[in-house]
Amino acid sequence: MNPRNQEEHRAKYQEYADLPEDTPQERRAKAAAAQAIEKEYNIRSFPNVFFDYPFVDAYGLHRPDLLHMMYLGMIRHIMEWIESFLRFHSRLGDFDAIWRTIPRYTSQRNFNKPYRQITQLQGRDYRYIGKIIYPVLAASLNNPHPSQRKPFRDAIQCTRALVSFGFTAQYRWQDETTIGNLQTYLRDFHRHKHAMKEAYDKVISDGGDFDFVKIHLLAHFEEAIRAIGNLPSHSSDCSEKCHKIMLKDAMPHCNYVTVFQKQILNYNDRLHSLNLRALN
Repeated sequence: MNPRNQEEHRAKYQEYADLPEDTPQERRAKAAAAQAIEKEYNIRSFPNVFFDYPFVDAYGLHRPDLLHMMYLGMIRHIMEWIESFLRFHSRLGDFDAIWRTIPRYTSQRNFNKPYRQITQLQGRDYRYIGKIIYPVLAASLNNPHPSQRKPFRDAIQCTRALVSFGFTAQYRWQDETTIGNLQTYLRDFHRHKHAMKEAYDKVISDGGDFDFVKIHLLAHFEEAIRAIGNLPSHSSDCSEKCHKIMLKDAMPHCNYVTVFQKQILNYNDRLHSLNLRALN
């Protein structure tokens, strides 16, 4: 996907804004122009407030966040699709049996009950799920009926492509080969996701819409990598970790009565002083 040009889009919007709209014919022509620029350039017929800020690129403000877009986003979504797919093909019991037999690994959560019975999962849990979901799904779809071979194969390929896309996006060093792999995995994901959608539409009563923001933003990973180098450096893992250490861990040491913000700061200051004293 080619990067969007802010100056070009601003000029196109200004051309649209300068069109007259005094008569009905002019208003119809302006409405047709709005549809034309939206279709050709994918921009709306109202101004972007960031276009007038100096030294600001409106299209460069967003950076892909691996934590919320991949782990808490797409991995979480595909687990919902897999659950509906397995329920539709009566393979949910096999999946649960294999899921519970996964041995515990260092610093990873041990899932001792079915996935649909787990009430709370964090980002690190979904990161671990991304490592195991492909072999677990492939094993649970073993020995298909002849009529199930194609949807099973498509579901496995869809899961494999999305997981591989996430793993490749985590690389600290990217080159043309890895970026090309990202594009290949994304194409494979879109090529095979129809099997998941068909089962999801039949199981979920309100139907399924696989055209949402997080799927669209996957296409901008290449653009972001070429602009900033690598994505893990811009992930919110660090800020989430600091939030836990500096706020959540300190909150139980407050009395919840007086100004707790000051108590949190004092607690972190004392803890930092004690840690420095221990080093000396």
